[in-house]
Amino acid sequence: MILGFKKFAGEFPAIAEFSLPREAATIARNCLLGSGSLRPLKDKAAIATLSKAPVIKTLFRHGDYWLHWREDVSVVRAPDAGDTTGRILFAFNDGSDSPKVTDLIYGVSGGGTGYPTNAYELGVPAPDDAPLCSLLGEEPDASESVDPRTYIVTFVNAWGHEGAASPISLNVNVGPNQSVELTNLGTAPVGNYNVTHKRIYRTSGGNEEAGFLFVDEIPVGQPTYEDTIDSDNLGGVWQTEDYDMPPSDLKGLVALPNGIVAGYSKNEVCFSLPGIYYAWPQKYRQPVDGEIVALGAFGSSLVILMKDGFPYMATGDHPENYVIARLEDGQACINPRGVVDIGYGVAYPGPDGLHVIGVEVNKNITENVIEPNDWKNLNPSGFVSGKYQWAYIAFYDNGDSQGTVLFDPKKGGLSYVDIHADSAFADRSTGDLFFCTSDTIYQWDAGAPLTYQWQSSPIDIIDPVNFGIMQVLAAKYPVDITVTMGAADDSPYVFSKTVTGREPFVCPSGYLEDRCQILVEGSTEVYRVVLAETIEEMQDNKEQ
Repeated sequence: MILGFKKFAGEFPAIAEFSLPREAATIARNCLLGSGSLRPLKDKAAIATLSKAPVIKTLFRHGDYWLHWREDVSVVRAPDAGDTTGRILFAFNDGSDSPKVTDLIYGVSGGGTGYPTNAYELGVPAPDDAPLCSLLGEEPDASESVDPRTYIVTFVNAWGHEGAASPISLNVNVGPNQSVELTNLGTAPVGNYNVTHKRIYRTSGGNEEAGFLFVDEIPVGQPTYEDTIDSDNLGGVWQTEDYDMPPSDLKGLVALPNGIVAGYSKNEVCFSLPGIYYAWPQKYRQPVDGEIVALGAFGSSLVILMKDGFPYMATGDHPENYVIARLEDGQACINPRGVVDIGYGVAYPGPDGLHVIGVEVNKNITENVIEPNDWKNLNPSGFVSGKYQWAYIAFYDNGDSQGTVLFDPKKGGLSYVDIHADSAFADRSTGDLFFCTSDTIYQWDAGAPLTYQWQSSPIDIIDPVNFGIMQVLAAKYPVDITVTMGAADDSPYVFSKTVTGREPFVCPSGYLEDRCQILVEGSTEVYRVVLAETIEEMQDNKEQ
């Protein structure tokens, strides 16, 4: 007979060893298994040292700079078609600070390398008070018509972003030979909002429904303004009625199609206007039952993950038409730092396993891979997670050991690596994974190949056999093979071989056993391992 191993998969500890498929492993260490072959994972490669003191909980590569925080922070690139400065938004997921915006100019200026070194508050606030109006000039006589007006004022920042308006002024009737002096125009708001100017708008003919029309833009520090503009020379209509500030505790930022950014505040899901990331209309905020702990996105769908209850999904293409529905089959999210975009869905650690919500999927994908108790022993509430190639990567620390566990979301199976991290960043533009341990940034799978271990399940054979010939097909050699014939608890026959080439080699004789298990160790890719009783049988390739 002939016994071949031509596919290599990860561990399935939830399945009894003797029920495992042949490609499944009982040990999978330091290997990449997504392609079906047995490949070594490469060691980490140090690429940068950070200036902030550990522990670094968030890492984000932006241009040539590594942005890093000691807090758990969500970061998205600003959906601004006209931006050439690399603006990003970030929010503190522990609620310790308000959401911010910065770029590759302001965020890396001011000295030091603790990027971002500077950031502005996200949003442009509205002036608190209505402008005051005073008439200047000759009062109209009874035969002259007057122009009933009301005024509003908005703040504008250095990037040209305009906020919502002040309260509306009292009406003033302006005669043909009169101007209006405006006071109480508001001073620069408290906080680093980057506000540089104010814009003044007014109605014409007392018709507020027709809109407020642009009068003028003045420096933010200018306390008064005299309006002498003729109605025929007014500018465009005021557009920022719903440009509300984001909540001060906005968290969990994610980018959606059409230039929309989503976040959450307490139990409310919040949306920015499309392409206008600094405007967060209150009218588009939607509450859900329970405490939100994280958001994820795939396609145009928004996944809303809860601390204690079923998740929700919001679908739509504009904040005004997003519809939120509860997913009855989902699990709670026990760790926001474990939420990962895996392309076709959102993966996150639940109480019993790794859950995925995505395109036609809403399930615990590790249900048949790892038992709930073994899952809990990994301490998934402390996962630091990312994505690399096909794998969901979880750096874990269960108090007794630290390392990495790799889950295959589509094929199932897991493998382990002796590398731990405090934070991780998956670069979608390159497919690379980076992580931080202490104050050093490393690139995943970028150093010398690690030595892997892959041990098969015990394979029961119908009739006892003495394999006489063996072949290992690999990209390079050497590869170490250990073969165990017989039950592990019954004095099995064990032999080992350092394989140096693709030619078949003779196995030891003197045994007859009906169970076989192999252990492969090396640092080169292995395509196939074949055992046979005779060379003729191997050449005929009549595999069991």
